[in-house]
Amino acid sequence: MGLGFGVSIELDELAEKLDAKLVHIRGECTEVQRVEDVSSGGSTFEALTSLGLCLEKKYIRGLSEGHPQCLVTYHSWSQQVEQSCDVHAPLSLLLVEDHRRAQNILGSVLRSVVQLQQNSMDHNTSSHSSVHPSAMIDPSANISSNVYIGPFVVISAGVKISMGVHISAYCYIGEGVCIGLETHLEPRVTILNDVQVGDRVRIHAGAIIGSQGFGLDDRGQIPHLGQVLIGDHARIGALNCIDRATLGVTEVKAGVQLDNLVQIGHNVKV
Repeated sequence: MGLGFGVSIELDELAEKLDAKLVHIRGECTEVQRVEDVSSGGSTFEALTSLGLCLEKKYIRGLSEGHPQCLVTYHSWSQQVEQSCDVHAPLSLLLVEDHRRAQNILGSVLRSVVQLQQNSMDHNTSSHSSVHPSAMIDPSANISSNVYIGPFVVISAGVKISMGVHISAYCYIGEGVCIGLETHLEPRVTILNDVQVGDRVRIHAGAIIGSQGFGLDDRGQIPHLGQVLIGDHARIGALNCIDRATLGVTEVKAGVQLDNLVQIGHNVKV
């Protein structure tokens, strides 16, 4: 199975970002539209437009059954990979240095694809905001340019949304929330009152930020009147719950990466 990009990615641009050498063996593949898992078998490939990663020896033999038109592999494996591929099928190679770890190469490929995809989309998008007609936005909210607000989003009073923010369907943004530049909220994210979110943060689906913390006394739950601060470039995983502080702040610092299903209690600093 593969992942479609939605746009075509130029291979020479991808090679530059990966610091890889692009070699055309048969034909001349100039762009790709999908990334494929070479372990999934040849019958699933859409060879004319796909990119695959052959970074484990065990996958080389299977290339004879079918392969993407372009493969990312190591310099020292290039001859073996070429010999294993269908001699009648188009083939281009993106050759990377042998000392690089497979996981790092995979990460670089996927980050480069996402960045090139975003660049292409930005080039074709105007600087005006796009707001779905079903969204409910308080008149006092301050929304900058080039913001996307999806279906059934609720934005409360006093919210400040910076340029380039993407808010997916069914998100709720509480009163006084500030969201920094180019932050991306996946569907059904809930951000409650007075939470501060930094620049270029990614908040995955279903996360809840700023809910009441679990602090009790003899009379029951203690009111939590503090805030939550999310630093720049942080990642909040799907279905995370981050509680507001009793007093003061609960803080996820800049660059922190949280996996899915994480609970951050009140007044915690990560």
